[in-house]
Amino acid sequence: MYKKFRTNKSEEYTHPLKELVHCAECGGKAIYRHRVAKRKNGNMWENNSFICSNKNSKRNDCECKPIKLEELEEKVISAIKEEIQKLYDNAEQKINTKINFFKKQLKIYECKLKEKNETIKQVYKDKTENVITTEDFNIIYEDLLKEKKLI
Repeated sequence: MYKKFRTNKSEEYTHPLKELVHCAECGGKAIYRHRVAKRKNGNMWENNSFICSNKNSKRNDCECKPIKLEELEEKVISAIKEEIQKLYDNAEQKINTKINFFKKQLKIYECKLKEKNETIKQVYKDKTENVITTEDFNIIYEDLLKEKKLI
């Protein structure tokens, strides 16, 4: 059905994963294999895959099978998506932790501001009821405003 495979030895086939793929069984470096054949009906057949270099050169008894390029790319894309999702989830968790921290800080400062406003109202009430003098009121009021600005 197929004629003999044509492999142009002088042509170097490259792929971005070429140096990164290793055999799962023996740990040998996987090589990128590009095969083309012409069928009896005249149609061209093409196969791109990675295969263990030890199996390809028959250096040891590695029993692994070649993995098709499309299948390998799908696995790599899936692994990258999983890592991106982990990074996203981790970043989201850190952001939520910081948001919660700042919300608590905001509540603390709102309470402090409320206390200062209540104190200012009380000091003003004391002035209107002549409990304190105008001079004392001015001194206390200025101090309270400075404290309020620091909050």
